[in-house]
Amino acid sequence: MMLKRYYKPNQIGVSPLWSVRHDLDQLFGASPLSGLFGDAPSDWSPSLDAVEEKNQFLVKLELPGLKSEDVKITFEDGLLNISGERKEEKVANENKVHLNERVYGKFERGIRFPSPVQSDKVSAKFVDGVLEIALPKTEETKPRQIQINAV
Repeated sequence: MMLKRYYKPNQIGVSPLWSVRHDLDQLFGASPLSGLFGDAPSDWSPSLDAVEEKNQFLVKLELPGLKSEDVKITFEDGLLNISGERKEEKVANENKVHLNERVYGKFERGIRFPSPVQSDKVSAKFVDGVLEIALPKTEETKPRQIQINAV
């Protein structure tokens, strides 16, 4: 479902760029800034960190308000794919919306890693709105110390 914005130029917290964006939208139908405001569900991309550690890659996504059943994780041909959906909360008809900035809809993120991982050992946990995925490196790609033999 597409996010509807209820911006008015005099609202508290509304960026001064609002009027510029609004004018561009009126002129061209959309602006280069559209993705920054999350106007379409496909524009939503949760914040992500990917870190390479000695023995694994660690990926963290911020997914506040989602549950584990709202997210799907797959790993195939070296590509980690994370997708899901944040459903829009209904506002009662008698309530007046003053500002609506949270983004709803589907998202999908894909990450390819620079070295092979053990796909059968990938694990994930969801704690306090943060999805953490651990991808252990294969034994061949883990750093190791080489023993020097004296001759």
